[in-house]
Amino acid sequence: MRASQRPSRPCAAAVSLVLVVGALTAATATAAQSAAADPIDQGDLYPLVVPGTVGVSEVAYADDSMFVDSDDPRLPAGSVYEVRDTATGTLLRTIPRDPADPYEQGVAFRHGVVVHWDETHATADDLRTGERLWSLTAPGGETIRFVRDDGVVTSAGGQVHVVTPDGADIVVTDGTSARPIETDVHPVEVRTPDGDELVLDSGSATWTVDPDTGVATKVTTVNLFQPVVRDGVLYGSAALGPATLAQCPLDGSGCTFASRAPGDTDSWFDVLGAGKIVEIRSPNGSARQVRLLTLADGALSHPTDWVTLAGVRITPSGTLVVSRDDGNGGTYATTTDLSTVTDLVRVASPTVLASATWLGSDDVLVVQDAGAAPGPYLWARGWGAGYAFAPSWGGQTLDGTLTAVAGQVVETTVTSYRTTTATLTWPGGSRSFDTSFWDLGLEADGRYWVRGVLGPEGGVDFLDVSDARTGDLVRRIAWDQRDEIVVTDGAWWAGPDASGVLRRYSLATGAQTGTLASGLTCLPSVRHELTVAGRWLLVTCGTENAAVVDTDGVYRPWRLPTSVTSLADLRLGDGFVVGTRSDHAGHAAVELTSVVDPAQHRIYGPVRSQASVLGTRRVRYTDDHDRARVVTPTWLPAPVAATDRTAPTVTTPRVPALSATTSITATWTGVDPVDPTDRFLPSGVAAYDVQHQVAARGASLGAWSAPVRVATNRTTVSVPAGGRVCVRVRAIDRVGTVGAWSAAGCGAVDGTAPRASMSEPLSALALARDGRAAIRALYSGTDDVAVASYDVRYTATPPGSATGPWVYPGSWQATTAANRTLSVAAGRRACFAVRARDAAGNVGAWSPSRCTYVDGEAPRFTTATASPRFAASATAGTVTFRYRAADDDRVSTYDVQYRTASKDSALGDWHWLPGGRLTTDTTAHRAITPGHELCFRARARDYAGHTSAWTGSHCGNVDRSATSLTRSGGARVAWDSTETHRVVLLGGTAAKAAAPHAVAGHAVSFVARTGPGQGTVKVYAGKHVIGSVTLTSRTSGWKRFTVRPSQTFSGTVAFRTTGRTVQIRGWSVAR
Repeated sequence: MRASQRPSRPCAAAVSLVLVVGALTAATATAAQSAAADPIDQGDLYPLVVPGTVGVSEVAYADDSMFVDSDDPRLPAGSVYEVRDTATGTLLRTIPRDPADPYEQGVAFRHGVVVHWDETHATADDLRTGERLWSLTAPGGETIRFVRDDGVVTSAGGQVHVVTPDGADIVVTDGTSARPIETDVHPVEVRTPDGDELVLDSGSATWTVDPDTGVATKVTTVNLFQPVVRDGVLYGSAALGPATLAQCPLDGSGCTFASRAPGDTDSWFDVLGAGKIVEIRSPNGSARQVRLLTLADGALSHPTDWVTLAGVRITPSGTLVVSRDDGNGGTYATTTDLSTVTDLVRVASPTVLASATWLGSDDVLVVQDAGAAPGPYLWARGWGAGYAFAPSWGGQTLDGTLTAVAGQVVETTVTSYRTTTATLTWPGGSRSFDTSFWDLGLEADGRYWVRGVLGPEGGVDFLDVSDARTGDLVRRIAWDQRDEIVVTDGAWWAGPDASGVLRRYSLATGAQTGTLASGLTCLPSVRHELTVAGRWLLVTCGTENAAVVDTDGVYRPWRLPTSVTSLADLRLGDGFVVGTRSDHAGHAAVELTSVVDPAQHRIYGPVRSQASVLGTRRVRYTDDHDRARVVTPTWLPAPVAATDRTAPTVTTPRVPALSATTSITATWTGVDPVDPTDRFLPSGVAAYDVQHQVAARGASLGAWSAPVRVATNRTTVSVPAGGRVCVRVRAIDRVGTVGAWSAAGCGAVDGTAPRASMSEPLSALALARDGRAAIRALYSGTDDVAVASYDVRYTATPPGSATGPWVYPGSWQATTAANRTLSVAAGRRACFAVRARDAAGNVGAWSPSRCTYVDGEAPRFTTATASPRFAASATAGTVTFRYRAADDDRVSTYDVQYRTASKDSALGDWHWLPGGRLTTDTTAHRAITPGHELCFRARARDYAGHTSAWTGSHCGNVDRSATSLTRSGGARVAWDSTETHRVVLLGGTAAKAAAPHAVAGHAVSFVARTGPGQGTVKVYAGKHVIGSVTLTSRTSGWKRFTVRPSQTFSGTVAFRTTGRTVQIRGWSVAR
């Protein structure tokens, strides 16, 4: 239990200890064995009985040959009535109590007959033999109110009936008026004498009834309590005053009344006959007291004093059968004189064992006795034979308050104002020390003392386990407060966790040594506890979840049913659980159930206090008279050794379908299955037998190998590359049961060589200062299973030379890297090849080589032209840019840009040609409108990343129509001779055609008419002549002329003639 749950220690007080030493006598042990050998259905009442006496609670019935010992009616259903011989006390038979009628209102004992009944049905059996005598069902509409030994009394419609087993149904009538006796709305209470008379109490009168005729005679109008009939006279306690005895002849002639002084209203009477009256009382609800009275001359006298008895009955012949309990069991007697009863049962009663427990090997009973003198005592237990006392235990004086007893160790405490001092005493020694609230106290049958150690946050972070006798620290346990901790011999258990698992740790090493499943689900938020007794652990999670776990691993965890978890103060003993059950009225009994065989359980009681476990094998409780009862459950079945009825099974071994290595590992799972029909755990798999078959590449599987026994669930078999293997397994459990061979699990070793390939090797982006480049060779491989490693080789030769020999660097062989890097001088060609190897040792062929040239120069353009340079078009045109570069290795891509100039403006900024980045094209096209100029440029890039400079600007123009020129001095627009183009005519020196706006450029291009009669054209830029062209020719036609001054010009471009006529069709300016 947790430290916070430890009961608070008593304050300092002069409370003595009583230690009872001894053993059960042979007679007691014999009685216990007899009861265990002949158990009573539903459990039996089995208190510790005084040797030589018969255990009797209360007498329910008595005649001259037998009496019935009635269990206390406060006991829950499940106990019995004992029918015993009156003379010898021998048990004749038992009658089970009805579980559905816990207060036994449906059973009656009548003149050697026991009748069981309810409102509609009754059965009668012979009390001694159990033979069925009769059975009847109440007629329709009638309710059984009372039973007789030969029939029943019923009521219906306010009338009373006598019904017999032969079918008679007689209405009870007033003998005077012959009318039925009516009971109005009040139920009729029927009373019976010990004789044959039938007496009815109707609430307003008492009647006698002839059961054969149903005729009733009114005896008295006085209400009588506990009426009995003796010798033709009805006796009863009359409600007329203090202790008044009524005597009413059955003929109805009138009653006489006798009383005694002083009065006592809490008593009633029975009659022995011959003037002897028995007075009975139960003061304040306690045990019954009985005394004899003498009836003479109408007056009562009491020559004897009160005697305390558990029960009293008078036989038909007038003999008393009485019982009482002396604190250790019951006695009974048959007598006609209560004084002899007093002498018979007067046995010294021991101290009430309100806090008894067992010490050591269960020979010593420790009792807290608040009434004895200070100081502890040894008390020899010889039940009924007297008691011997001694003031010490094991030679050591005890002092203080009894706190705990475990094994041979007694813990006592003395509390002062500030401290509580504990003393542990054992035979031959003692040790005292101060305790704290966080101490858990004695554990493991008194071997260890467990103390909580507070951490920095004020909670218990550690538990110190010390030797109880020396105080030496055995182990400090880091405590997760979500766990319960219980210390046993040499180990401690922690848990349960959320899955209900308990963990076992060694006290010697602190290492976890095992686990146990409790079968419970324990949420961290639910309070849980852990207790131990012998080999058993009781795990509780909340108030309704509990299980008993066998630490020896033989029995399956027993999850306690609700019928057990609902018991109050549920406790664990060595082989049993015990608790107290109470009904709605507060009546209680002890229920004890075997954990080995839960079908075996017993009920003890009635009890006044909850039961406690004494040592580990006994139970103590206090009965309803505050007397100690000690139960030694010898009927408990002993645990058995491991019993495994089911052979273990094994799954088909898991073998790789295709292994990468020649060592194939097979694994499997073995299970010792649970038999759901019994309580035993499987013993568990202890070992496995393994066999295998192996075949080389292309061969058949061989015979199974000899079985090899292994302790683990795996084995490794050596198989050649390309070979096959099959493995099968069988399991052996811990009791030696051998299971069947599993199905074979088969696999193979990879027999196919892997395949490798080279990627294109990559050169460095630039040469290092030493003129070399780092080339990274990339490669990969495939295999049926997996590639294990690669071999890589290379060559590096100058241009124009034959390929040199392959080089095999050591670090490049059997490498697992996916690339290798080589430093190569500029101008050399490097080639690489690779082959792959798998884990089975298969080596593939060399891949085709991949080569790269170490490029040390940037590309050079060999072509870069734009065409046409000038185009004659009245609408639009296209400029085509053709370019190409050369490299000492290869050109990879080009970049192309363009810019334009509108009719009267300079060239604009450079723009990327759509698709012109990193393109592999060597031609570019772009449309252009008349009067505009379009320029291109390009640069090249090789595979080494070298980039050339941009080419020069390469441009193209589309002419503007000559009609766009501003004309003056007689210049005019006319159709050409073919009348297909409009042209400008300059017919004299004054004629002039000028551009609309000034512009800068480096050339002027125009189309003019040539022929025998054509003149000379002067081209102006502003006021300056930048060129002159003679158009005179022997042949006529249109021709382009381009004027390229020595330097760039700016200004308005104009055309003039020297005199003869000039025709101009189109013109352009190169910017």
